[in-house]
Amino acid sequence: MKKHNILGASIKLALCTSALAISGQSFAADEEGVQTIDRIEVTGSRILREGAIAPAPVTVITGDDLVNTGAVNIGEALNKLPALGNTFSLSNSGRYIGTAGLSILDLRNMGTDRTLVLVNGKRHVSSSAGSQSVDTNTIPSTWVERVEIITGGASAVYGADAVTGVVNFILKKNIEGFSASVTRGESDLSDYSNEKATFSYGTNFDNDRGNVAFSVEYSGQDTLNALDHPWTDGSYRNMRNTAQTAENKDDPAFPDYIYTPNAGYYAINNAGVFALSNGYVNSFNPDGTYRELNIGDQVDGLACANCDSFNLAQFNQIQPEFERYNINFKTNYDIAEGMNAYLEAKYVNSEGQSIGQPAFFFFNPNNSIKIDNPYLDSSVKDLMEQEGVSSIMVNRMMTDLGRRVEDNTRETTRFVAGLKGTVFNDWELDASVVYGQTDLERVNGANMIMANYYNALDAIDDGSGNVVCRSEEARAEGCVPVNIMGFGAPSQEAIDYINTVSVGTSKITQTVVSASLANSAIYELPAGYIGFAAGVEYRKEESETEEPDNAAGTFFNALGEDKGEFDVNEIYFEASIPLLADLPLVQDLVLDTAVRYADYSTIGDATSWKLGLDWTVMYGTPRFAS
Repeated sequence: MKKHNILGASIKLALCTSALAISGQSFAADEEGVQTIDRIEVTGSRILREGAIAPAPVTVITGDDLVNTGAVNIGEALNKLPALGNTFSLSNSGRYIGTAGLSILDLRNMGTDRTLVLVNGKRHVSSSAGSQSVDTNTIPSTWVERVEIITGGASAVYGADAVTGVVNFILKKNIEGFSASVTRGESDLSDYSNEKATFSYGTNFDNDRGNVAFSVEYSGQDTLNALDHPWTDGSYRNMRNTAQTAENKDDPAFPDYIYTPNAGYYAINNAGVFALSNGYVNSFNPDGTYRELNIGDQVDGLACANCDSFNLAQFNQIQPEFERYNINFKTNYDIAEGMNAYLEAKYVNSEGQSIGQPAFFFFNPNNSIKIDNPYLDSSVKDLMEQEGVSSIMVNRMMTDLGRRVEDNTRETTRFVAGLKGTVFNDWELDASVVYGQTDLERVNGANMIMANYYNALDAIDDGSGNVVCRSEEARAEGCVPVNIMGFGAPSQEAIDYINTVSVGTSKITQTVVSASLANSAIYELPAGYIGFAAGVEYRKEESETEEPDNAAGTFFNALGEDKGEFDVNEIYFEASIPLLADLPLVQDLVLDTAVRYADYSTIGDATSWKLGLDWTVMYGTPRFAS
């Protein structure tokens, strides 16, 4: 793929060492010109730390580096990190029902529900029903200052759901000026293209006491099928190694299976496959006559190579069609010396389309053609009479009835209001209220109604030369007979009778009220100052999924009605205690500890804790956390 006005081709990764972890720390000089390092908040701790000192290894990527990759969404860029699995990138988001268009992070490849995603250290409403997984498409990329990733000891600081760690998106506080960008990518090997446009404007007001900003982002991409790209259009299958014998089966040179090109199933295709006792495997020509399939000499069960095999890659979607609009507003104002009030609001609309396999029948006796079916060609009927059978079972991909299509439309709104500043001279306060809601509409097209299909399949001649459904009751209800013998044989009237469109909805809401106090120097020890932080948090999560009224009895794998909620009250504290300093091989040695107690409405009490030693060996060397 070629990119226009792309500034970079790779992500610049910061080292996972706390001394080098955080970009953007600020320095100030006193009246004598001596530089002092400001204390900043680092992911993994609520205690403000000097410069970039973190209590655990933190990986940091700047917002500029993310933008310079040219990726359409943030998740694509982050998934290149070794710590993140490619579980739910946009390109493979259509593997499950209701997930098309999602880009969800998965630390350590241990599951998306175990990765906590924060924005400015605060929780974000989920984009997937029944989970707390956050879609990175909802993050305004143009405002990202940096992304901090921590993979250890996070549960005691942020909650028990941060099992594998935290990904914290730090947004710029004050936005000044106008910025806009347009990026477009086109493939040299296919018709696939994507594009992204961003707009942002911010300004200070009231003698710089306040700042207000808004941004709009758009991103979109085309769908890409496997057959439309030369790297994925081949038909491959693991075939049993015919050269393997009882004598060489343990020899690495003779593996059990060989990944073989031009191989696939012969027992199913788009036209229909049936077999009779003569041992021949037959399929249908477009006119309904039959032909014997060439299964060649390399046969492995129901598959063969260099034969009349079926390429299942034709149903693989490499990229889904996707479109996203992200609108953000934020403002903050210094209401008093050292105290800042802030407000954030967002609206995100994203649409993702997944195109999968059609309905199919594979050794299903219900998908059988009776000998009196008027669509049955005389050549097939003669063959059946020779074999003495009254019906044939057909294996068939119902591609000409339509591939199953899922259109997911998500609308996410989120509001954050809070106060942040200094109280009681030395204590840092952060109090906030967060509310978020995601609404999902899932539209599943080409959803086969099984009863209608079976009624339509069982066709007869009404005695007047008309082909009708055998069941008089089905006829009275509008049954239209279907011909499945040959690709393209079903009529549009039959397709309309057999298929339906199912619409399901989901709603996810999140409410978080939290407050914390932190002091990085409450008491001085010989080795330095003790840091302390404590806070409380109330959180309520609600999720509800409603299935379509017409989902029952269809080929679609219905999810069923799903409704649940929980709330949790939490209290936590954290301490940083310097043990040693300015000794041989010990610049400083700090004990970090944290405890978080939670009372869930569902499971009851839960306690998370951590202990760690932060040892700086000597000046100028990285710090090591354990």
